[in-house]
Amino acid sequence: MLRRSLPALLILTAILFYFSLFTTLANVFEIISIDAVSIIALVISSDVFVDEARSLSSRFRISSSSMGKFILGTGAVLDEIAVVLDSSLRGFGGISFGTIEGSNILTLAILIILIPLFVTGVSRKQTVGAMLVLVASAIVLPLAFLPVHYTLIFAPFLILIFLLYVLTGNSQHTPAENEKIQRFSIPVMALSVLLLALSSNALVIYTDSISAISGISSFASGFIVTGIAGSLPEITMFITSIRKVDGQAAMGVVIGSTIYKGTFLLAISMLITRIYFHTGLQAMLFMLPASFMLIFLSSVRSRKYYSFILGALMIISAFLLY
Repeated sequence: MLRRSLPALLILTAILFYFSLFTTLANVFEIISIDAVSIIALVISSDVFVDEARSLSSRFRISSSSMGKFILGTGAVLDEIAVVLDSSLRGFGGISFGTIEGSNILTLAILIILIPLFVTGVSRKQTVGAMLVLVASAIVLPLAFLPVHYTLIFAPFLILIFLLYVLTGNSQHTPAENEKIQRFSIPVMALSVLLLALSSNALVIYTDSISAISGISSFASGFIVTGIAGSLPEITMFITSIRKVDGQAAMGVVIGSTIYKGTFLLAISMLITRIYFHTGLQAMLFMLPASFMLIFLSSVRSRKYYSFILGALMIISAFLLY
């Protein structure tokens, strides 16, 4: 697999690095073409990244849930880190907030439907993380009704939730007697991370160019365009984790990436620039039922029987949000 993927990794990295030197392209067709290349690069780099993360976890005896929580969850939010920091430093709090909310909502809306169908063998330790998602959502919601100069005092609480998530529920993998320690390659891991970051960044930048042409607002741009493009790494990583590792790692990606964005990244953005939370009230309301569903899925055993019910609830919630 690695020998077949390495040439593609190198070629796609070179292409996306070349186009990262430009902030604009000539027309919409070129923008869509680069977005298509970015999606292909995202799928390939996620596949290799999961392989290397699995090898790294095997070498250091890291459990699959901790691998999903720390390694895969971090890799899945590389694009949001870049976009949120860049937009916050430029004073565009609406874009950073919209990116976080849009990415989280689309990710949860899709994955909550997929979890009952494909994820098995999830430990109830994941419930703690899902509960922290709910707590973070409950803390952010009142900010929509407060003056903007009061919202800053909530940033330390969000960072505290992030630290609680990092420090709780860690476990060590105990390998079986016949389990082989897979070979880990630092250059391949670095190359996959680089391509993952470049493809995610290209998706966000050039998809955002389309929103600029259409003339929509900054929050709508972050929520609809950047958020949708930004959720693709999480979805890709989730599917790859199910296929190559297990449900523990997949749930770690879902909960970990949601926590990272909804607590740490949002708090950093709040500390850098002003955010008018009232513009995203409907999105913040949506996170509450989504959090409850996530808690439910991390605590029940027969998840597949609830897929249609939760799918219908997510569709109804999305319609109400719309």
